[in-house]
Amino acid sequence: LDPATGKAVRFHHDEADPTSLGSDSVMTVYTDSQGQTWVGTWGGGLDLVQRDGDRVTFVHNRHDAFDPSSLSADIIWTLYEDRSGILWAGTINGGLSKLNPEMQRFSLYRNHPDDPTSLGFDVIGSFYEDPQGGLWVGTWGGGLNFFDRTTGKFTHYVNDPADPASLIENTVSGMFDDGRGHLW
Repeated sequence: LDPATGKAVRFHHDEADPTSLGSDSVMTVYTDSQGQTWVGTWGGGLDLVQRDGDRVTFVHNRHDAFDPSSLSADIIWTLYEDRSGILWAGTINGGLSKLNPEMQRFSLYRNHPDDPTSLGFDVIGSFYEDPQGGLWVGTWGGGLNFFDRTTGKFTHYVNDPADPASLIENTVSGMFDDGRGHLW
């Protein structure tokens, strides 16, 4: 939507056009601190919007099973840019992809059942960066995870029926800082 003219332009996936939108199922749109717009899709991966005058094209980032530095999955549920400029992509069943804009490649974090310090679950619902720079990751089944950037390890906060002070549920689809030091 162009606010100046009130005109709307619809973008869609076109099999015949490799620069079209990756999928018609758009899950999230995010504009980073550099003014770049990213589109997370259901099945089409992560697209970077490129503008050249009135022409708009999409650069695709997709999962490639043979490339460990590719996107971890093609279903992107949520996006977040941290204070250092790292773009985090939360996927459905692919865990967490981290894009360092200087390197233009992805790092991957996934759940490994035999490693209690890995990501708690491979479906990501939300992100929050605390005032100290700590990254909190909400999962859909693995509770709330805290990522220690120094060690690359996750601490899990999950529901424990025997502990009334634990999380009430292991699905965390959103987080909010109330400005008084409480994370909801």
